[in-house]
Amino acid sequence: MEAQIRERDGATVGTHTVVKNLELNQVAGVTDLRGRVVRCDTSIARLAADLKNAFDTIRNLSQQQQDHSARLIENVHALDTRVSYSHVK
Repeated sequence: MEAQIRERDGATVGTHTVVKNLELNQVAGVTDLRGRVVRCDTSIARLAADLKNAFDTIRNLSQQQQDHSARLIENVHALDTRVSYSHVK
């Protein structure tokens, strides 16, 4: 009877050890996943900021291009007017 009790106690201790190891592995895995999620979130935030900056730069360049185009058209019209006026004289 004592041998059976010792055998069951040994099995219980062994099972407890295995369960404890599984719990530690699960905690380590969850911790690793949390770290990866944080790194991914950081990368996503950085990429979003870079994308916003790129769109802002494109918008500014587009506005500058429109401004230069408008000034160029004004200059061409002014030159046309001067050329037309000089032909009239």
